[in-house]
Amino acid sequence: MEYIKEKKLGKSQKEEVLKLAETMNSMGLTDEARLQSVTIGEINCIHGEEISEHGIKMLAQKFGIKSERDSFNPAEFVGQGYNIIVDKSVPAQIMTFSDVDDTKFGFRIPTCAQIIKVNETREYQMDFTSDESYMESRLRNLGLNIDLAPTVLKMVPQFGVSTSWKNDSSGQSSKTTKSSLTEYRIVKINIGNFESEEISFTKDFLSAVRELPDRYTKEEKNKQELIHFFNRFGHFVITSAYVGGAVEVKTCGESLERSKDDEESIDGSAGAKRSGVVGVKASGKNHSSSKIAKNAVLNTTETRWQGGRSDLHTKSTLESEEKLLMWKASLSKEPTLLTTEMSLEPISSVVAIIDKTKGEVCDQALCNMFQSKDLYPVRNRQDELALEEKRKMQDDQQERLRQESNLRVGSTKEPDTEGWRETITGHTLMVGGTIVVILAGILIAVMNSGALIALCN
Repeated sequence: MEYIKEKKLGKSQKEEVLKLAETMNSMGLTDEARLQSVTIGEINCIHGEEISEHGIKMLAQKFGIKSERDSFNPAEFVGQGYNIIVDKSVPAQIMTFSDVDDTKFGFRIPTCAQIIKVNETREYQMDFTSDESYMESRLRNLGLNIDLAPTVLKMVPQFGVSTSWKNDSSGQSSKTTKSSLTEYRIVKINIGNFESEEISFTKDFLSAVRELPDRYTKEEKNKQELIHFFNRFGHFVITSAYVGGAVEVKTCGESLERSKDDEESIDGSAGAKRSGVVGVKASGKNHSSSKIAKNAVLNTTETRWQGGRSDLHTKSTLESEEKLLMWKASLSKEPTLLTTEMSLEPISSVVAIIDKTKGEVCDQALCNMFQSKDLYPVRNRQDELALEEKRKMQDDQQERLRQESNLRVGSTKEPDTEGWRETITGHTLMVGGTIVVILAGILIAVMNSGALIALCN
């Protein structure tokens, strides 16, 4: 309110500031440390409305929030919540550690964490021709089911690496992204046991879990309470990540295909519409320039370094084997946490440690949100059996909740069919080694031997 009075804001600006304050509170941005670990882009995604220039300026000047995050805070990364929609860790803390070691790698690591030496190099060659191909790649690297990609993309208001076709009178434009990423991994940090005595949950997280609904329904209020929780603490919790350094060379290309009218332009007026994009203007004297513009591609390349000596973050380092070895050697003293491949655990598993019922509610909400019961890919028969068992537990939970709701006054309770399994054609009942099937007034008993006994009414 002081900011509103100080700046003498108009009605629309005042409303935006108040809404932004509400969004920031829902994200748990209540102290300076958390404000420094979030970006304007993350707030914009959760906010649901496009932040105006005034809003961006206010966030930067009043709270010191940057447009993009320079790096993750290592002390708060492993064990932190992760929002899969914005593909970022969240600022709100879930757990605290009774003891940390700040002598290794230059930043604090919980002593209860496993530190596994790996000393390996991992290369990624990625060519993204669509939002979906990028998202599938990201989900795969996070160990999640790539079938979630279309659903996640629907919830992303704007995505950075995309292919989009924009039709206009001049033609079509497409964008692609190619990335060559090399990671040099020193160790892997892993937290496998959230029930360790060295791990405790923050007061904010415990309070938020207590306020969660006791059951999952499709009522709007119920859904909003759970979405608010996920926005604040993430959909998953990071359980492991690699430490080391990385260098990525990313090329973003935009190709432009001119229309027939543009190609046949004599005075170059049609070509002038796109001259600012491709740098070519057709003219009557040089008709071939229009043909060149038809297949014009505008490429921009950027190199991104993570970890190691900052004075070696140059193009010449990539061109010199000696300099590259010097940079790699510096990673042991100046490493960073790498985020390409990480292990994630659904936040519902962490909630279940505190309250089993509310953990199941969160699990149902996550599955409904991403329109899938399988958040992880099925790798083998053992995984498949585990997923089937999980589905059965979820179905049993839904049935238990349904039966509880039927006990309410005025409700309609379905007939008791315990022991019966519904089929497309009727019901079956397992009696010892015999399956009894009721079908259109005919009772059929299927014996273990495969013989059929039909009893007609």
